[in-house]
Amino acid sequence: MNIKLYHAKHTRSLRVLWLLEEMGLRYELEVVKLALGNTGGEDFAKVNPLQKVPAISVDGEVLQESTAILEFLANKFAAKNLLITTDHSDYGRFLQWLHGGESGFGMYLSIYFGNTVLLPENQRSKAMALWAEENLTKMLKLFSESLAQRKYIAGDRFTISDISVGYILYGISLLGKQEKMAPENVQNWWQLISERPAFQKALSA
Repeated sequence: MNIKLYHAKHTRSLRVLWLLEEMGLRYELEVVKLALGNTGGEDFAKVNPLQKVPAISVDGEVLQESTAILEFLANKFAAKNLLITTDHSDYGRFLQWLHGGESGFGMYLSIYFGNTVLLPENQRSKAMALWAEENLTKMLKLFSESLAQRKYIAGDRFTISDISVGYILYGISLLGKQEKMAPENVQNWWQLISERPAFQKALSA
């Protein structure tokens, strides 16, 4: 099995790298340089014409959506400990936050990053940054209510859903907004999962 991950620091490819480390899979890591409109240059454009990360090649099959890659890898390599089965009472919440980590949170995080950090100052919109911050806060409140007193998102154990939403908390913590936006139970959950050796190893890549 030949696995190659295209990765850039702080991006959604961290989700995939984290999972690869959790699963103990052998992989090749190619770090690409972030550049607005030209990430990875011409070579990476041949892998992903959108020039966004992550992209992963598994025996020549290329995937580009981070949460889809999580589900693909965990199922393909039978990482049952990181999945919730269809007959489990938590299957719905598992899927809800596996995909909600991107579909619910992702746009707001990207807009917030873009208008506070990534774009040149003269291209940033304070109104869009505020709108994104407000919606991130609302999403975190919803997640907090769903998480309640649980240790992990689903099945009383760490799964790929925790990785999916965990990346959002990582991004928010980079911006120094974790304490302002995230309720206490969400902060406690994030502290727990961010201490995992696989995540720490992924961070150091």
